Amino acid sequence: MSLRPLLCYVSFADRRWSLTPMYSISPATLLVKKQLLLRLLLGVVSLSLFSTLFAQGTLHPDLTDAFTRDDKVETLIIFQNQQRFIPADTDALISKVAKGQYVFNELRKLAGEDQRAVSSYLTAAEIEYRSLSIANVIGTTLNESQAKSVAELANVKTLIVNPWIQQDLGFVEREQVQARQIIEWGVQQIGAPQLWDEGFTGQGVTVGGQDTGYDYLHPTLFAKYRGNVAGDTIHDYNWHDAIHSISPLNNNDDNPCGLDVPFPCDDNNHGTHTMGTMVGDDGAGNQIGVAPGASWMACRNMERGWGSPQSYLECFEWFLAPTRVDGSEPDPAQAPHVIANSWSCPLQEGCTDETYELFDVAINNLRAAGVVVVTSAGNDGSECETINKPPSVFPGAYSIGASNDSDEIANFSSRGPSTFNGETYLQPQVVAPGVNVRSAIRDGGYASFNGTSMAGPHVAGAVAVLISALPDLAGNVTAIEEIFRQSAVPLFSDQSCGDFPGDERPNAVYGYGRIDLVEAYALGQEIVSTREILLAADRFEVFPNPASDFVTVVKRHGAPARNYTVTDLNGRVLLGLQSSNAGNDRIELKSLPTGVYLLRIETADGIVVQKVVKQ
Repeated sequence: MSLRPLLCYVSFADRRWSLTPMYSISPATLLVKKQLLLRLLLGVVSLSLFSTLFAQGTLHPDLTDAFTRDDKVETLIIFQNQQRFIPADTDALISKVAKGQYVFNELRKLAGEDQRAVSSYLTAAEIEYRSLSIANVIGTTLNESQAKSVAELANVKTLIVNPWIQQDLGFVEREQVQARQIIEWGVQQIGAPQLWDEGFTGQGVTVGGQDTGYDYLHPTLFAKYRGNVAGDTIHDYNWHDAIHSISPLNNNDDNPCGLDVPFPCDDNNHGTHTMGTMVGDDGAGNQIGVAPGASWMACRNMERGWGSPQSYLECFEWFLAPTRVDGSEPDPAQAPHVIANSWSCPLQEGCTDETYELFDVAINNLRAAGVVVVTSAGNDGSECETINKPPSVFPGAYSIGASNDSDEIANFSSRGPSTFNGETYLQPQVVAPGVNVRSAIRDGGYASFNGTSMAGPHVAGAVAVLISALPDLAGNVTAIEEIFRQSAVPLFSDQSCGDFPGDERPNAVYGYGRIDLVEAYALGQEIVSTREILLAADRFEVFPNPASDFVTVVKRHGAPARNYTVTDLNGRVLLGLQSSNAGNDRIELKSLPTGVYLLRIETADGIVVQKVVKQ
């Protein structure tokens, strides 16, 4: 056998390796050389690197099945790398705008790199697509051959169906066309008018909503629309329509708004109703909204009640960095302070585990960008663990249950806890009015609806009022979430779910209780005035709560406690105790009369505040 020198190079283009001779040699010699070199490669290249080089994306079984019925299928292309920020990642950035710009830049950079090969393929094939970075994904419509080709491209993880899902949009209690001069009961119950009297109505704050659309000409909404500027109407950066096609599940093609609408429009009533609860006020005494001084912006994510993962993610993307109506010139500085999400994406109706991961990534990236993400818990009834679908199932979601005017849980309101990736989490976080809620509907009308879809907007409006009262809280998502938890009116249930007894706080029926804006403002003032960093309450477990003679404090994670202070709700110090740093600490409450108190736990990182009920 000839042993003439062989000079060659190894090509890994398109994940296929080849040996290319640079000088002519005999076929037999070439075969032996190839075998020897392959053995050498297998010996020096690690299995993990080998797997990466040869890996290719997959087609989800649901997508493969869909191709047996349809020539072309709406498809989501999911990429291997997903950047999941959390609020702690941007704590060092002082302003909300700085947080948003940082998150936007990092996500755009990742998507630009990972999606390059797929974008080039789709462009060359003249296939329309939408690139998203809030979660690293591309939405498009493909045939089976095209899908298989895309799966072989760099950085592709999997391709899934983009299913359309019918929403449970709550229950119509009654409709009435006339306005009335009244502050609605839910707005009063959470204490909004008391803060209005102090001059805090949500002014300078922007709320966002993604829903069935919005009737921006409604008398209670038009003056509040952020695009209403000095008599002119500007929809750039204030409105986005994520509905580009008729849902195949609707019976006809007659959408009253149309598609890709360049101005706010509602094809259902649900969206208009939710926005009315957030900001609605006609200026003539018809006060349906919690934050009548706030501005609003919005994105349509449903086509007559039918949504899809792509439409939801597209709205999340737009809220991170709103654009002009034509989708150009994204600007994170235009992002809202808080978003209300009164929709869901259930597994049994087409959303897959892969889609769940995308929603989790998107929600946390928005929170890291300084945007509070409020979600409605769902209307799946009174059984435990019925908070089980996006977006409320995730630990980063601020899920809201529905209560009535007697502070009782609504029978339709879903219960926790929620489970995601094998871990169990508390949901809901709090409850808010969601029964017989009167608000705006299309064409200048009004109606009373029931549902957690009505409860979530009360909380979103309350966030706007709180930020207007304490502007330093803008962009501090963790602090805002924790303030509303710890200031909530404690509520208890005879229903225990999982590890959350109904007679303790928090529980899986009411969470931490019903929101109270007056108490939230008092607690927020204390936090802002001392410039303390408010940490999540789950760092410590405080039990029993309610308590009789004492409570025990157990550190779960994070820095240990240094000192404890018990105050009344006005901030007056009643008890003080230094931590033993030996594990659990016991705080005696015998000297205190029956009532509600605040326990402040000081750590090296910041403070944790928990409300304690003394029986």
